[in-house]
Amino acid sequence: MKNKQRLINRVFYLSGIIFVALLFIQIKYLSSNVLFGDMSCFANEVHNKQTESVVRDPKRLWCKEHNVYEDECLICHPELGSNISNKYSVISSDTENKDESPAKHQAEKSNCCPTPGTKAEKSKQDPKRLWCNEHSVYEDECFICHPELKSSNNETTSVGLQCKEHRVLERECGICHPELTASLIPGKGLKVRLESTESAVKAGVVTAFPDEDKHHATHSVLCQVTYNMNYLARITPLTSGVNRRVLVDVGAYVSKDDVLVEIVSSEIANAKADYLTAMSNETLKKLAYKREKGLFEKRISSQREYQQALAEYHAAANTTNTRRQQLLNYGFTEAEVKKIVETRSSSSVFTIRAPFAGTIIERNAVVGEAVEPGDVLFFSG
Repeated sequence: MKNKQRLINRVFYLSGIIFVALLFIQIKYLSSNVLFGDMSCFANEVHNKQTESVVRDPKRLWCKEHNVYEDECLICHPELGSNISNKYSVISSDTENKDESPAKHQAEKSNCCPTPGTKAEKSKQDPKRLWCNEHSVYEDECFICHPELKSSNNETTSVGLQCKEHRVLERECGICHPELTASLIPGKGLKVRLESTESAVKAGVVTAFPDEDKHHATHSVLCQVTYNMNYLARITPLTSGVNRRVLVDVGAYVSKDDVLVEIVSSEIANAKADYLTAMSNETLKKLAYKREKGLFEKRISSQREYQQALAEYHAAANTTNTRRQQLLNYGFTEAEVKKIVETRSSSSVFTIRAPFAGTIIERNAVVGEAVEPGDVLFFSG
């Protein structure tokens, strides 16, 4: 029994020694990795600080959040978007001659301290402009993140938004935007990225560029050509008279209210005289009405006389309006009616004007010819 107990104790003792040895080896391995990792991070941090101390301008504020100068940070200061591209459009010769230029250090830093994204993409980017990783364009050109830049962006300098799913420009992606095919001109198209080069062959897809060509098929049909009645005018006089002067001929282009022909008519002279007489009568009745009104207020005149003067004044005013409307119906304009009142003229000449802009396509008006209402003098369209 004693030998058996000793054997059991020795087994437990050896097991404990082996466990402690394995634990010690594991702890030593982990501590060495942590030490090397800390040393690597420390070396990178020292390298970054040394590089930043050489490149940075101590007289300019630094945006630690976005790792650029404050006067170049478009995220913190979006109002700088219109000035930042002009500021660095041309690099000075002094910066090119320096060994430690910001662009050169940025390229070296991308090699020694890799960041998300491929090296080829980083080498093509301008290190002095912020990059939108979400849409693969510069921040001052991304109108999705910055809608205020959409109106000021120049389409000729913008690289365009990238379709990351199919690796083409958004404006050329035929899978994401098939509606753009309606706006394409002959010879242009959209891009569709297939899984492999054999995909089109297996699917039986054959592509070709469309060409413009004339249609050679001809058809002979019987037809009748007429004018569009919505843009055709038959110009006729509204009163009888004699053509005094014709001012346009076939093929002439006329604008709206241009004078086409002058006509002498006794009816026009009578209409002008009636209008001037009605105005004079209205003025007289108005004076009589004011006099009767004053006498009636002083209780000198009777109410009957006052009401009679008021009725005569209203009748005279209605007559004047009727005579004035008659002149407007003959084709006189407001300015011409006003001129008749100013000059007190009752001449028999009136003009016919073009109803809208167009071309004279037919003329029937002849100087000295008597015309009646309904006679077609011109066709205009």
